[in-house]
Amino acid sequence: YVFVRTDEIIYCQSDNNYTNVVLKEGKPLLISRTLKEIGEMLADFEFYRVHNSFLVNLNEINNYIKSDGGYLVMSNGDRVKVSRAKKEELLSHFG
Repeated sequence: YVFVRTDEIIYCQSDNNYTNVVLKEGKPLLISRTLKEIGEMLADFEFYRVHNSFLVNLNEINNYIKSDGGYLVMSNGDRVKVSRAKKEELLSHFG
């Protein structure tokens, strides 16, 4: 087992029945759990499912770029797609 503090996680990306966890430092972790399971584990923290494939740490979002659904620029510079269905709810979170 590897223990990771939630504030070290930038985002999680689905990879079939696995999840890539992108951290502030070091290589991404490949975890043998689905993104849904990871989302349930992180439900009490500042994480939001912005797309079927992505769960993001809301504190690690640098910018939102408008387009079809749009995408987020994360603190490490990575771009994360936002689904059209999740766009309005995400934006309302930031008021």
